[in-house]
Order: sequence, then structure tokens, then C-alpha cells
Amino acid sequence: EFYRNKSLNTIDPFTKAAGQPKPDFSRHQYGGAVGGPIVKDKLHFFTANEWTRESTPVTGPYFGQTEGTGITAFGWSQAEITRFEAAYKAKTGSPDPGTAGIVNTPTPMDNLFGRVDWAINGSNRLVARFNYTDAINDFRRQTGRSATRAIYTSNMHSIASNKKAPVIQLFSNFKNGLGNEAFAGATWVRDRRLPKADFPQVTINYTGNRAIIAGADQFCCLELEAAGER
Repeated sequence: EFYRNKSLNTIDPFTKAAGQPKPDFSRHQYGGAVGGPIVKDKLHFFTANEWTRESTPVTGPYFGQTEGTGITAFGWSQAEITRFEAAYKAKTGSPDPGTAGIVNTPTPMDNLFGRVDWAINGSNRLVARFNYTDAINDFRRQTGRSATRAIYTSNMHSIASNKKAPVIQLFSNFKNGLGNEAFAGATWVRDRRLPKADFPQVTINYTGNRAIIAGADQFCCLELEAAGER
């Protein structure tokens, strides 16, 4: 088992000088393996599993941060943010564009493995194994936050990944000393890009080459159309 959080991290001098707290961070990784006979000298099993839970802050300046030397400033005033959110809600009918404030990116992952060995007879052995992985990368950004880009969480998305991989192997030994391995396997992988909003991307340009962006990012719109068709 492995565990780490922000209390074990150092803080950079610019963040400290600005009076900001350590960024919220946690990583918890744990797992185990077990195996043994089901039927002595005939049938055995083995399984090894691992789970990871990690949460890291989204990079870039955010609304509500403490300003200071060496810290990239958030380029919008309270009045500009308030006006944008009111206009967004009025025009889109959406109850909430998300937040331009601090947010973390959770990335949970489950990785499971199982195997069974069957000694059919003195010449043949069958192995069946299965690997399963399920993971989510939450609050991913198509456009990163910067001094000139305020990105609301509704413009972020999740990537959900799932993999299933079963394999069967038959090992055979022949009287003439030759051997053979028959192998059959398959892998199913599904990656889904999941928008955080059901309204397309809205970009409002400001003086100084600044922009506020909210709503589902432009590459998530096919997901929205497919959802509408269903």
C-alpha cells in the first residue's frame, strides 16, 4: 500500500510568498495478490489486483486565488465573472456554467487480474486468465487555463476507459518430445469522452486578448448529438 497527500509535499517559494496554501493532492494506491490450490495437484488459482485513487489540482490561474509575486494572475475581475455567469444562465437556460475557481482532477483506476491453471492430465495443461481495467480521467481540459483564458468546469470533460482481455492457453507435450501451445484471446477496449455540460461551447472575447470559455468543448459536440438522438 502507498499513500501520499499534500502534507508530504513541499510548497514552492512563490506560492508560499503569496500566502497560498499547498495545492490539494492525494494519491492512494493499494492492492494484493493471492493464490493456491482449488484441487491439489490439479487445479490452481491466482489473482493480483490493484486500485489507485489520485486527485491533483487543475493547473493554471483560477478565480479566487491569492495573487502575489511569481503567481500568474487571474485576468478577470469579480464584476466580469458575475456578469458572464448571469448572461450564460440567461442565454442558455443552464442552471450553472460550472466554476472558474479551483478544481481537482480525480483519476481513479481499478486493475484486476485472475488466472486458473488446470492440469488435465500428464500431457496437457489448460490456462485461463482475465485482465480487467477500469479508469476515469476527470476534469480533463481541451483548452488549458492561462492568464488570458478563463476555463469553466463545464468546458472540461472526462475520459472513461474500460478494457477486458480474456485469454485461454492449452499446453501439450507429445511422446516424441515435441510440444504445442494453442492460444486464443481477445481484447475489448472502450474509451468514452464525456462532456460536463449539455450546451455547446460558448466563448466570450474581452480586451487584452482575453477570453472566457464555458459549455461542452467543441470536440464533445458529437457526444451531445448522439445523446439527443437517443
